[in-house]
Amino acid sequence: MRSTPFALVIHFRREISALCVGIASLLIISQLHPLHSHRIAVASRDLQAGGTVTRDDVALVDSNYTWPTASATIEAVIGSTVLTMTHRGSPLTTDVLSHGNVLSHLDTHTVAVAIPISEGERSLVAPPDRVDIYATTQNGGAQVVAHLATVLSHETQAHTSLLNSRSTDAYLYIAVTPSEAFLIAQSRLSSTFSVALLH
Repeated sequence: MRSTPFALVIHFRREISALCVGIASLLIISQLHPLHSHRIAVASRDLQAGGTVTRDDVALVDSNYTWPTASATIEAVIGSTVLTMTHRGSPLTTDVLSHGNVLSHLDTHTVAVAIPISEGERSLVAPPDRVDIYATTQNGGAQVVAHLATVLSHETQAHTSLLNSRSTDAYLYIAVTPSEAFLIAQSRLSSTFSVALLH
C-alpha cells in the first residue's frame, strides 16, 4: 500500500522539524552577520572636504559589497584628511581620504582626487610635477581625463584580502578642475589610469 504525502509527513515529522529549525537558524544568523560580508569603515556623519577624521567620524559596518580600498579598522583612518565631501554611511576609501595634508597645495579653482597607479608610475612622479591622465577601457579606447594636472602627493598602502593575504596599492593625488574630477569619477569603474609626465 502506497503512503500518502500526509502519512509521509507524519512519519518523518521529527526530521522535517529539525530541518525547519536549521533553516530558520541560518536565516537569523545571515541577517545578524551576512554570509561573505566583511567589516569596513564608513563615515558616521557627513564629512566636509579639508577636515581631519576623528574617532567620532567613523563607524564599522558589515558590507556584502567589495570595497578593496576601504579600511577595515577605525584606527587606520583617524587623522586622515578628507579630500571631498563624504556623506554619512559612505565607505572611507583612498578615493576620499589622504594621510597627508594635500589640500594645502590647492588653489581655489581645483579639487584633489586620488587615482590608482602602478608602482612604476609612482616612482616616476613627485610634487609638483605636471601630468596628463589617460583612462583606458577594456576594449582599448583611451581618452585624456585630466590635462596638466598638478601632482600633490603619492602614497603606497598595504592591505590584506581573502585572495591575497598581503598586497600593496599605489595612489596618486592630483589637483584637477571640477569637470576633470567628474570625468575621472565616470571612468573609475570601467577604465584603468595611466600617467604621462610633462616636461
